[in-house]
Order: sequence, then structure tokens, then C-alpha cells
Amino acid sequence: MIINNNHTSNVESVGHIERNKVSIDTKNVNFITQLLTTKLYSTPIESFIREIVANAVDAHKEANNSEPVLISVRTGVDNIFVEIRDYGTGLSPERFNLIYKNIGSSTKRDSNDYIGAFGIGRFAPLSCSNVVTINNYYDGTKYTYLMFLDNTELHIDCISKVPTTEHNGLEVSVTLYKGMSTMTSITEGL
Repeated sequence: MIINNNHTSNVESVGHIERNKVSIDTKNVNFITQLLTTKLYSTPIESFIREIVANAVDAHKEANNSEPVLISVRTGVDNIFVEIRDYGTGLSPERFNLIYKNIGSSTKRDSNDYIGAFGIGRFAPLSCSNVVTINNYYDGTKYTYLMFLDNTELHIDCISKVPTTEHNGLEVSVTLYKGMSTMTSITEGL
């Protein structure tokens, strides 16, 4: 989605003005991460599903794939497992490192064909689960990552890399524990 940044400014500076650009202090990344993963969404479970499905739909558009995105919901004794699988392009290791792991990075800002563009939706699962499993299928290799918060530091660690015959794409898996707020809306349809 192309983000409209056309802000015309008719500000006239008079006199000596010391101009300063605003930036993000890397010492505050942990605080920003906390905001993104705990306080951004008023309905965390619904928001996580919406954000990941939107990314999956965008991945299908990028790959010119008209097949449906797969959403799997399984119940356990004390938890619910949610998996969202797309059959998009998958992510090369370089793209994963440059885009997926970086807050605010996006490849979708040059076209209105995509839903997302802000570069934060992929972190939404952490608003309702402590650990997120990401299976990235790319050109015959399955990369499995764990995304989690360690205190306030966000990590996305690669825990395995194995050959696969699976089609390219991404699968995001989250375990939700019964008793969480808004869990009722998820379990009512099961």
C-alpha cells in the first residue's frame, strides 16, 4: 500500500533556526518492541490473525497465486493452536534478515496492490503468545525460526534449516492458552 506522505508545508523560517531531524534512538528499541507486542492491540488474538492473514494475502499477490491462504485451528486440553500458511514467494535468507527481522521494514510501499506497508504486523502474534514459530519455505529449504521476547529484547532465532519439497511460503504458528481474554470469540466457532 502506498502511504500518502504528501505533506505540503508553507513554513517560512525567519532568523537563525537550528533545525534537528527526529530519529529513533537504538537504546529505545526494546521499549518500542514492548509497545508493539503488548500494548498496540486492544483485541490481541483477533488482531494477530488479521495481521498475519493480511501478510499472507499480500504474499499470494506477490507470487501471483490465487489459491487460498490456509488457516488451521486445533484445540488441546488447555490451549488452542493457530497456524496460518501462505504459498507466496517465501523469504530468501537475505530478505528475511533485511526485512522480516527489522521493525518498520516493508517491501509493500511502492504499490497499492498490497494490504500492508507499515512493517509491524508480523510482530502482532507476540501480543497474545510468548513464542511464535515461523516456518519459512524457500527454494527447497525449510527454515524454522522462533520469535520471542527475552525480557524486553525481541529475538527471531533460526533453530533449524532442512531440505524440503514443500512449496515456497510462510507458516506462522501460535499457541494460545485458554482463559486468555478474548479467547471466547475464537473458541465459539469450534
